This record gives sequence, structure tokens and C-alpha cells, in this order.
Amino acid sequence: MKKTLLLILLFFSTALTLPIASPIAQYQRTLNIYSNGPVVEYSMWHNGTYFQGETLAGGSVNINFPHYKPFLMTLYRADKLGWLLGRENDNFLAVATRTATATANMNDSTVQVLLDVYGLGVVRDTGNPGLSHTLAIYSSGGDFLEYSIWYEATYSQGEVSPGGTVNIDFPHYRSFMLTIARHDKICWLFCRENNNILTISYIGTTASADMKSTMSKTLLDVLGLGGVRTVGGTPQPRNLVIYSSTSDIVEYSLWYGTTYIQGETPAGGSFNLNFPHYRSFILTISRHEQIGWIFGRENDDQLAIAALSTTGSANIADSIGTTLLDVPGLGGIRDIAASTTKLSVTVNVNKAAFMPGELVSIDGVVSNATSGSPVFNATINTLVVNQFGYTVHATVQASDRAGTYSNSFTLDLSASAGTYTIYVTAKKYNVTSRYNFQDCRRQAVFSVGTSSTPTIVITRVYTSDPAGNAKTKFDPGSAVVVWITAQNTGADLVNGWIWVEVDDPNGMPISVQSQAATLKRGDATTPGFTVTLPRNALSGTYTVRGYVSDKLIQQGGIFLADKDAIFTI
Repeated sequence: MKKTLLLILLFFSTALTLPIASPIAQYQRTLNIYSNGPVVEYSMWHNGTYFQGETLAGGSVNINFPHYKPFLMTLYRADKLGWLLGRENDNFLAVATRTATATANMNDSTVQVLLDVYGLGVVRDTGNPGLSHTLAIYSSGGDFLEYSIWYEATYSQGEVSPGGTVNIDFPHYRSFMLTIARHDKICWLFCRENNNILTISYIGTTASADMKSTMSKTLLDVLGLGGVRTVGGTPQPRNLVIYSSTSDIVEYSLWYGTTYIQGETPAGGSFNLNFPHYRSFILTISRHEQIGWIFGRENDDQLAIAALSTTGSANIADSIGTTLLDVPGLGGIRDIAASTTKLSVTVNVNKAAFMPGELVSIDGVVSNATSGSPVFNATINTLVVNQFGYTVHATVQASDRAGTYSNSFTLDLSASAGTYTIYVTAKKYNVTSRYNFQDCRRQAVFSVGTSSTPTIVITRVYTSDPAGNAKTKFDPGSAVVVWITAQNTGADLVNGWIWVEVDDPNGMPISVQSQAATLKRGDATTPGFTVTLPRNALSGTYTVRGYVSDKLIQQGGIFLADKDAIFTI
């Protein structure tokens, strides 16, 4: 796989000795971020800690999350967005999730409204390409509007006069939260931007309270956990009661700006907690598989909140992988399954080059990567994006009894010229709706019109003996010649590289080779790579993987195409 190849390349310059740990222990407090096709930008944010990165297209990355503390994770790419809000203790992780509700191109002259809250205000872009990282906040409720913006350790706030507008700048290529509120109304926005495309998810008012009232009011109640209510009785304007509704404790935390505190209620009891005046804050309650989030703000003794509760949970110490968030056309977040059964999927397209208005047909086969047998009823996600990363086709289907799938679409008559990428993800569920196979991802490309970038397709990978006779069964110690046919229907590929990796039945590489290649538009090439098998080679099925990259991976190159084949010993 690509990750294996990258590790092999890095090994030549760095050698590490790693401690041996049990498979379960090494996965604890680790989540897997995976791509369903495009590059996924991700971030992890908890208290004063923030970090971010990207997956490979169709790839995945593992990241650690904090123990016994709430955290926010973001997945993003263009108009796709997901936020996961979680907390873990005793190896039980509970989460609440959000996905995109609106998007705006910040670099055009069209004014796009991202949010309009009746009686409160509007959040929109400016319609000025020169202000591509600026939002306009408008007060529409006949009263002042309070706003705040929060990212990493930076927090700022202000007010908009009745009927007025204020422009605020937001960070580029960073996850951030934006709040608009006034008295009994609030809206909390979860946001991220890159390449001038801003995408948000928001939640509006779920409850409000007059903090001077002598009547207690429940603001949030989570079944099987507890809740949050006002004090009642003698008014305590900046005080909330966190209560347990079970015979267990409730873990709570309060986070605002750079201030963070946490604690626990007694089992079946309650605790009074002070919150900040005239400042946006986050309050969490949780215990094992249940969680509740409050996003609140108070002024003039009027408190408004937007609340979320549990959408998923996982036991991170067991051997079952649970998907906690999946954003169609983007990717998702899951804890790590201990399953070693792998899927394999192929992707074929009816031709390498198309013109606008033509039919594109896609098909392939899903199989057990170990046995090679077809896999019935696997879930196949197919996503096709153009050279700008915008989705032109997406579908979800199941493989038939032969493991095959197929789908098609017609290119728009105005389809832009360039290199289009097909991303296919194969998943297999068991009866408990949890994965019992490791997911598999594969991609392919085709060109539309005259592409300005290389469009590389590996049309065939096969094996032969040194005399050139095609064969798929070999003896230990014999020579295997791997042939890779690569075709370019796009712009010239100059100083590219063709790679081959051979993995044994346990998935361990026994050979990685490469050679330079220049492929001009319309050219095809079929280089051969000779691999001598060890005399003590394992019996079983070997996987051959062919790749083409635009330059050496050590120099920042990226893979443009890949394809697999197998042989046996």
C-alpha cells in the first residue's frame, strides 16, 4: 500500500526500534481519520492545545486524543465539513457530531448568507474578493447583537449596533468557532476555510433562562446520565446546577477562552458551577457512553444555550472498530478495529479520455485480500471529483454475489477540461453494524478535454518468467518479472517515476523498486522489474502493487496512479 511504500522509503534514512505492545493497548486513545476520496484536512483542539494536518487522498491517519478531557475534531475539504465533539474515560468514548449546513466562496463578488436567525442577525460574506477572510455580521432584531470568535488560544468579542453591520476577520486554514447572541437567542457556528471556500455547521437556541427567576429550569437532560438546570430559589445569576440522574457520577468541564476547569458530581448528586458573565462558554457533562454539550452565553441575566447530546460511542479497548462520524464525499473518524481481514477493490473506467457530454462507466470487484474470494454485499462508495475538487458524481451501492459493482454518469456539456479522479471505498458490515473487515480504498483518473496536468492510468499489472511467458505461480528462489503498463492522456509527465512493491502473504514488503519515466501526452510504456524470490519464501498469495508518481516521494512527489495484481508460491 502507499503508506507501506512511504515507510520503506523513509527507512533508508531513519531506523527506529519500537517497543512491543499488545494490539489493544497501542490503539487506546487513538482515532483513525480516513478519506472517502479527497484529501481530508483535520484538526484536534482541546483546552489550549491545537494541531492539524492532512490525510492523503483515499488514505488515513491515526491521531491521539486526550484522556479524561473534552476535545473537538474537525474534518474539512471545500464544501464538506464534519465536527466531532468527544470525551473519554475508562476507555469509553462518547461523541456528538455535526456536518455542513452552509458554504460560501469568499473570493467571488456574490454575497452569500451563511446564517439568518430571525430576531437576531445575519452572518454572510462581504461579496468583496479583496476581503476573502472577512465575514459581515448584521443585526436584524432591533437590538444590539453580541458576537465572539474563538480559535486556538485566541478569543475576541464585540457588539453590533441595532440595524448595523460589523466586519470581522477569521483565520485562514484553521478551525474556528463564531457566536452571535442576545439575551434569549444564540447561534453557535463551527467553521473552517481553505482556498477561499468557507464551510460552516451551526446550532441554534435549544433553551434559555431568566437567571433572576426563583423557578428552576432544566436546560439540558441526557437520558441515562444527568443534566444542567438553573438554581431556582434565591437567584444566583451566574450559577448552574449539574446533576446526576443515575447512581453514577457525572463528569463535567467548563471552557472559555484560555480558562478550563473540570470535576465530578457525587453519584446521584449535584454540583453548583459558576459560569462567566458576558462571554461565550462551553460546558460538558459526560460519563462513559453518554455526553452532553452546552454552548452558552449570558448578558443582563439572560442565558441562551445551544445544546448537543450523544450521537455515538465506542469502547476503545475492545477489538471492534466503530465509525463515529462519516461525511459522504469526504471521510470520517473511527476507533481502530483489531481485525486483520482486509478487503481489496479494483476500479476500472471504460476509457482514459472523454469529451464533455460523454458517458463515463465505472466498475470493479471487491474481494477478500487474503483468499481472493469475492465479497458479497460490501458497501461501495464511489466519488468522482474534477480538477478543482468539486464533486461531479457520487453514489453508494452494494457488491453482488460475484463481488462486482458498476455505476455510470454523463459528463455535463459544460464540464471543464482537466484530470478527474475516481475514489472508491469498500466497506463490509457484520450484523451488529460494525466493520469486520479493514476498509479498502482505490482510485483512478481520466481526462476530460485537453488536461493541463498529467492524467496517468495504469492499465495492467502482470507477472511473467524471465523469458516473458505470463504466469502467476512460482517456486521459492525463482525470478518473477513484474510488468506495469502506464498510459498518459493528459499533459506531459516529465521526470516521473514508476514503482513496484511486492508484499508477502503477511503483507510485509520483500521488494520495492523504481525507475524514472517520461510520458508525453498519448504515450504508454510497459517497464519490467525483476524480483528474485527468497529460497525460504512463504507459501501463499503475494500482492504486486504498481504506482506512478510525479517525482521522487522523498522530494515531495505524489502518486498519480496505482494498480494491483497477485501471484502464488
